[in-house]
Parts: sequence; structure tokens; C-alpha cells
Amino acid sequence: MTDEEINRKFDVVAEHLVALAVGLQGLQETQRRAEERWERTEASVRALLAAAEIQAGEIKTLGEAVRVIDERVREAERRAAETDERLNALINTVERYITGRNGQS
Repeated sequence: MTDEEINRKFDVVAEHLVALAVGLQGLQETQRRAEERWERTEASVRALLAAAEIQAGEIKTLGEAVRVIDERVREAERRAAETDERLNALINTVERYITGRNGQS
């Protein structure tokens, strides 16, 4: 092999090495960007999880408040029914009294 042929082969090998180095550099940059995106995604997922946990707590609190309100509404309905019964009894008594007086007059 002549010196010129050897130099051409070295040049080809050198070009391949440069191409590999450039390709490797591109892959490293791609990997760096992917890692940055992954870190942002992870941070976003963690933020969403925190928000979901807060909302779950708020939903639980609202559920408890609705249960308490429901109990109070039932109690108010029960008392209203008792009041209606007592008013009806009072109305009946007054009507009997008025009817009795009118009948005697």
C-alpha cells in the first residue's frame, strides 16, 4: 500500500470519527433536552397530585358539611311537622270554642 492510499484510508477513518463525534454530540443534546422535559413533566405531575390531594380534602369536608346540613334539614322538617300538629290542635280548640259560644248565644 502506498502512502497516498494509507492517507486516504486515514482520512476516511477520520471522517467517520468526526461523523460519530457529531452524532454523539447530537444524541447528548437530545438526551439533555429529554431529561429537561422529563423534569418539567415530573414537576407538573407532582403539582397535579398536590392539587388533587387538596381537592380530595375539600370534597371530604364538603361531604361532611352536606351530611350535617341534611341532618339539620331533617330535624327542621320534624319540628315543622310537630308545629303543624300543634297549630292544628290549637285551631281545632279555638274553632270549637268559637262554635260553642256561637251556639250558646
